[in-house]
Amino acid sequence: MKNTRKLILTKQVGNLFHFLLLLGMTLSLSAQQAAPKADDDAARRRLLVPSLPSLELFRDPEIVKTFAAIPVQESGRIKPLENLASYRLLRFRARRSLWLTDSGEMEGKPLVDPASKQPIAKADGKPLKLSAMEWLLMSWFRPDIAKTVPLFKVDNSSAITELGLTAKAKRDQYSYDEIEPARQVLTEKMQQYAKIPAKKQTSEQRMIVQLAANFLDYEFMLTHFDFIRAPVGKSEDSLPAGVEKPLRLSKSLNALAADIRKGDVPPMQKPWFREFGKAAIGAMMAGNPELQLRIFPPAPKAQEVWHGPGETLFAVFNSDQDADAAELAWLAAYEDVYLALPDAEKFKTASKAFLTKVQEAAALRGEGSRVGLELHYLRADYFHYAQWLFLGGLVFALLSIVPDARQMTRIAYGFICAGLFLSLVGTVLGGIWANYSWGRFWGWDPKENGALMIVLMCLVILHARLGGYIKETGLHVCNLILGSIVIFSWFGVNQLGVGLHAYGFTDGIWPRIYSYWLVQAGFMVLGLAVIALSRGSKLDLLEKLWALLAPWIKVVAKSLGWLLTGAATALAVTGVVIRCVIMQRPPITTLYETMLFIGASGAILGLMAELLTRKGLGLLVSALAGVSCMMLAIQFEASEAADTMQQLQAVLITNFWLTTHVPLINLGYAACMVAAIISQAYFCFKIISFVIEKTGIWKPAPTEQPEGEEKGPEICVDAA
Repeated sequence: MKNTRKLILTKQVGNLFHFLLLLGMTLSLSAQQAAPKADDDAARRRLLVPSLPSLELFRDPEIVKTFAAIPVQESGRIKPLENLASYRLLRFRARRSLWLTDSGEMEGKPLVDPASKQPIAKADGKPLKLSAMEWLLMSWFRPDIAKTVPLFKVDNSSAITELGLTAKAKRDQYSYDEIEPARQVLTEKMQQYAKIPAKKQTSEQRMIVQLAANFLDYEFMLTHFDFIRAPVGKSEDSLPAGVEKPLRLSKSLNALAADIRKGDVPPMQKPWFREFGKAAIGAMMAGNPELQLRIFPPAPKAQEVWHGPGETLFAVFNSDQDADAAELAWLAAYEDVYLALPDAEKFKTASKAFLTKVQEAAALRGEGSRVGLELHYLRADYFHYAQWLFLGGLVFALLSIVPDARQMTRIAYGFICAGLFLSLVGTVLGGIWANYSWGRFWGWDPKENGALMIVLMCLVILHARLGGYIKETGLHVCNLILGSIVIFSWFGVNQLGVGLHAYGFTDGIWPRIYSYWLVQAGFMVLGLAVIALSRGSKLDLLEKLWALLAPWIKVVAKSLGWLLTGAATALAVTGVVIRCVIMQRPPITTLYETMLFIGASGAILGLMAELLTRKGLGLLVSALAGVSCMMLAIQFEASEAADTMQQLQAVLITNFWLTTHVPLINLGYAACMVAAIISQAYFCFKIISFVIEKTGIWKPAPTEQPEGEEKGPEICVDAA
């Protein structure tokens, strides 16, 4: 009977905590972030709330470096804390840094510290810019400032108006304090609009759902240390007898749980328990269990996920078991970090001690060995710099290129052959893997159909060329169609929302796909019209004009193009390789990784073609493929605002057929896109030559003829 009563009580307490969690996301349960007033010294001592530290402490490079390197587990993957901070800020603000100004931009007016009433600025009065890690530390330890920072990016001011708030510009940034008055309305509308399928939501509804999710997640972050700062609010006087004051949960957690388990009074009638529920919710730092802060590694041989302060608190009250000594030791170490404030040296010492403790515990489990490498990867930002180097290489490649229609056709033909081989082999290997994983070789999945369309289009082009049905111009027209099919197979099938290969719906992709198709159609129509109007002319005036330019211009431009494009390719390849080492899997298992891989592969293929032809065209293709894919990948990452190195299922990591199928099929994509880019260049050169010929801007000088032969009319350069 006693055990039954205990079980019922345990379930009641567990349900109560889940109720508090839901309540915390729908009602204003967040504890006040500002420290007690200066005249409330007794309350400050009672609640273990230290004096407010200076914001400069959390910009100290030593402290930032220490916290950035702390290993955490999120979504099943061990990563540095800086990764978590980076993607949270990217999701809220679409950037990885922010300015402490009233507008959130550099030109704004510096914010004012709520405690000191002084502007938050450098010595020269200029505003401060925070990195993602500095922003996270500010949110944890100075939430009073964090609440005033314009953080949430809102792309549609109508959403703000619908909440009953005063909108700023059409697209602007809003602080926590600016959104907080509409919190209740925001959560109600989120619950209402979340029931509508994403594809059917209006732009205002999508914006409100997104804003609500970001606002509530940030509220978890702001209140994360409340379980140390003020674990029971101002209700310490109602604590059970024998509980040590001021309260530290690492010492009294089990005693508090025992008081609830007695069942003498309903838990919600205990004032301390109501306040404790609010603090415990903030300790989790996220409502989604996959995104909760898990910073405590379990025992070396324990087959379980990492733990966190919030999970530890909830686990004790959701069961009839006390927290063990190891769990309490982790809580104590975490408390020591916060309670070391505001003393800078003590805070540094406690932070380093906690970092060492986590690293050693993770090492005993054989985990966290690649956290340092990932931290380097995040800060090196390989693909960002590769993007700009590719762009510079593209400019110089354009200056160095020697247009040759016949050579362009031959190179394009070679890439079509390569694309056919790689796509065909990759598709067959994909079928073998599908049979191994899903029990069927072919299922007419949209992604499978897209790969088949590429193979068939390559076969059509090659057979038509061999059979004489298409000549030079027809080959390039077909290449543009091939490129359009590749874009559909690469991006379009994911937007259909069906199939086992769908990476997920991405808002705003269809207009870009349509734009690409429209541009290709323009190339075809305009190019064919120009060729038809040329009346048999070779349209090679651009080639002849370019040959007259001073040789040193082409030499210098080509040298710089090689230098920049080669450096960019090296950066892109290095970034892809580092990602493989960190993830311990092939480089193409998500759409983001596919963009990077195709960009790096296309750049390498272009450089190889340039080595063979030395006409400048391969250099142009390399730079263009690189800059296009790097820009796409960076924009995609910003739009998704989620970790791009998520953990995958074991079959996706270790299966031999998948690790061979995915790189080959994507190399086939890259080869076909290179052929399409060459065809785009082909039509550009023909159109420019047509303009030169019809306008008479330049005419070639006559070629010398042998003596005794009649000379034709002299052709000279017009004065214009």
